[in-house]
Amino acid sequence: SGFNQDATNVILRLVNAGKTEVGYKILQLMPRGMRQDEYIPSGAFFIKQMILSSTPSTTIINYCREMYESGLNKYALSLACEIVLTNKKFEKAFDLLEALKESGFPMRQHYFWPFFAGKRTENEVYDGLKCMMVLEVPPNGETLREYVVPALMDSNTNLESLHFIIEKLSGYVRIPIWRVTPFVLHYILQTHDLDNAAKFVGRYKIAIFGPYMRRGLVNSYLSTYNAKGVALVIASSRVESEDDLRELAGEVLLDVIETDDDSEKLKRLEPLLKEFVNLGLRISNGTAVIIQNSLGEGMTPEIAHCIMKLTSKNAVLNFKQVRGVPIMNETEAAELNAIVEENRHIGAPNIGFQKTLLLQYCREKDLENAEKLLSEMKEQGFTVGLNIQVQLLDLYCDSDQIDKAKEIYDSIQTSDFDFFIDERKILRFINLLVSHGHHEDVLKVIRENKKNDTPRNGYTQNHLAREIVNTYVEQGKSAEVKQILDLLVENGLAQANSFVLGPLVNSYLVRDDLEGAMTAFERCVNEYRATPWKMELLYRFIKAEDAERLQKVLDLSKRLHGKVNSLCDLVFAFLECGKIRQAKKILDTPGFRARNEKFDKACRKYLEANQIEVLENLVEISKHVCNVDRNSLYHHLLKAYTNKGDTEKALSIWTSLQEENVQASDNLLVELANFLQTNNQPVPFVIPKFPYKIPKKDEKRRGGRRDEWSSDSDSDSD
Repeated sequence: SGFNQDATNVILRLVNAGKTEVGYKILQLMPRGMRQDEYIPSGAFFIKQMILSSTPSTTIINYCREMYESGLNKYALSLACEIVLTNKKFEKAFDLLEALKESGFPMRQHYFWPFFAGKRTENEVYDGLKCMMVLEVPPNGETLREYVVPALMDSNTNLESLHFIIEKLSGYVRIPIWRVTPFVLHYILQTHDLDNAAKFVGRYKIAIFGPYMRRGLVNSYLSTYNAKGVALVIASSRVESEDDLRELAGEVLLDVIETDDDSEKLKRLEPLLKEFVNLGLRISNGTAVIIQNSLGEGMTPEIAHCIMKLTSKNAVLNFKQVRGVPIMNETEAAELNAIVEENRHIGAPNIGFQKTLLLQYCREKDLENAEKLLSEMKEQGFTVGLNIQVQLLDLYCDSDQIDKAKEIYDSIQTSDFDFFIDERKILRFINLLVSHGHHEDVLKVIRENKKNDTPRNGYTQNHLAREIVNTYVEQGKSAEVKQILDLLVENGLAQANSFVLGPLVNSYLVRDDLEGAMTAFERCVNEYRATPWKMELLYRFIKAEDAERLQKVLDLSKRLHGKVNSLCDLVFAFLECGKIRQAKKILDTPGFRARNEKFDKACRKYLEANQIEVLENLVEISKHVCNVDRNSLYHHLLKAYTNKGDTEKALSIWTSLQEENVQASDNLLVELANFLQTNNQPVPFVIPKFPYKIPKKDEKRRGGRRDEWSSDSDSDSD
């Protein structure tokens, strides 16, 4: 009506003039429409005008609550939040969202996305994150990947500055660095910068898995045709086994050839295959067959040659994988130092360069220069931020400066923000405290740094946790060991696995105290469900002919790993101790079925240690074992003979397979033939052509794509 239109205009002017109370009274007089016997919510324009004007957020909240209670608009508060976020009035957003939460309204991730959308400064992004953390809505993977990380990046971001961004972000959102880095990699791939992506993956050992990560890698390649960059990303990635690396390489190739444009298949595929060959990457036979079938008559001799090399078991990764955090080379560090000196001389702004140089000194463990520069920066009024304090904590731990490390740690803990310190740095600090005998401080630090996630079972974390246990063991503090272990596990800082628990048993083994070692081993089984130094105990008791204790180790192992896995380990222990008859007796047990993954692992171990006689004995005594993969065993034996250059024994493998009536695999025959021909020996069999059978593992591509790959872990590992 005309009255409502005039009233609306007056209310808008009143709100702008700060006469909100008068405007609200007029709003209450405005006639309201009806829908299905209910009044239509009113006053949206009033709420919006308060938000767009200088009206304080507390006033807005009070009017929204009054509108709700009076029935004028039951959705007033949620509407206010929507308007404040849509119009990017973030200075009022937190108070309104907090009020909405207090009213019982559930918080959702997407409410906070406007905080990070568009061109945002670093401080604005962290204000948004702080808002989420205070309102107990920690950012999930989608929020970090699609909004937060892109908002923190710009076109000038380099690898060195990336680490500062990652570490600070990790601290603010209280998640480990290794969970942040995949989101940063996703952003780099979106920019199609494959060279930097490869360097980044190598520095942080990121696992390339899942559809969005692989899709980003493939899309980057299709936009740039940077085949070397793709190959380096794959070769640099973190994988659990060679099979996983082979499968990842195959998945990427198949993703590339399955894109829409069939006419471009050869153009897309050939450069990738060549770079994969150059780096020594491998693919499975099944992947090779699918590529052949997809190309059909378009297969070229060059591609066929590449595929043969990629499926060869002789391929060796021709790439030195980089670990750790990016560190400047000497030239870059010298240039940065020169810039700092020049700016100091001419009085130019210098703090940004000084921060970078300080962090570089921390990385290089250059305590003297770091403290000298820090002192100079403090004299200039510089306030040490949390991300720099964390680096200083690590520096002091590495330099055995316990008092300074404790001072920095206390400063981090008393900061206004609930900052998350990476678990590796916390474990290093705990190690320092343990080495100086500060047991009560150790307990305090562990409790103050509880991690919500399952601890990462990584190399560094395991070694640091093991060092802590080992130090207590060496100090003879057996009571404290259990207390610390339980606390570390309970608070998510370590896993009580066989590696971490190793010192508990080994401390007795090095003194030949088998009774003490057995007691410690049994305790680990009962309390932590782990079997540290199990194989060494088996060796010791076999050599000592202590049947009673040998049986006890076996029984304890069966409780955790099962009967078959434990018997396999006993077989290997007998073999390695030269007790062939006892090993064969176990294998000849009726109903015994081989675990091929354990046999394969043992063969690899013997091959690497050049224990050819043990490998030969295993092949010989397992002839009649049910379910054993004879081709696999003989393939390992062939590798041993080819490494020695023994053509006579290599050829005997073919004879043995015939005697056992086992069909030799094409791969084994091709490898044997190549070895014989290389040594000018005749080949007494027909050399098979390129393998054609698709392994079961790869048949899944017929019915559906595998987005997430997994490795067959050995449940019986020590």
